[in-house]
Amino acid sequence: MPLEKVVTIYNPVVNSLFIKRTKEKLKNKYIKKLTNKNFICCVGSLTVQKDFITVIKSFNIIKDDIDHNLIIIGKGCQHQYLKNYIYSKNLQKRVFLLGEIENPLPLISKSSLFISSSLWEGLPSVLIEAAYFNKHIIASKCPGGSNEILKLYGNHSYYRPRDFKQLSKIILKNKNKISSKTKNKKILKIFSENKSLNYIK
Repeated sequence: MPLEKVVTIYNPVVNSLFIKRTKEKLKNKYIKKLTNKNFICCVGSLTVQKDFITVIKSFNIIKDDIDHNLIIIGKGCQHQYLKNYIYSKNLQKRVFLLGEIENPLPLISKSSLFISSSLWEGLPSVLIEAAYFNKHIIASKCPGGSNEILKLYGNHSYYRPRDFKQLSKIILKNKNKISSKTKNKKILKIFSENKSLNYIK
């Protein structure tokens, strides 16, 4: 088959349910209070693949240079390991492991920066979600589909996987980036349910 006839059909992340979920409000009082302060957001399973220890190590380096907190959403086998590290560095008032949240979109939308620290990826929906909200995304330059999404998006920075010192510098450089309040129309179009269905038709 000629290459020009090959079409990529992305996962239709942006659908009617997604739009509905973006409009939901935070109900948990504790979480709502946390979002009153600037914060950096990460979302994913607490596993070796997601490498959140690198994010926490980088945060520990710059904790006195930023007024942001770090919020990590997700559950997994590394929860206790990450928690132990947080307490060993006395970060428990700045770094929060919130566990699994049914709808993390309101948190992503309120965040100052979004970090994707994976060592490898497929086509991570959470990057599409962060891009939809026009967040500046800091991502590890890992194998997989992350690079494809970020190339389409544009508003991002890369760091070398596991390089927490480089990541800390990039966070400082981008800590004051302000997200547009409008939703990203490019992401809306590329990853929409309607576009995927048009190809199938």
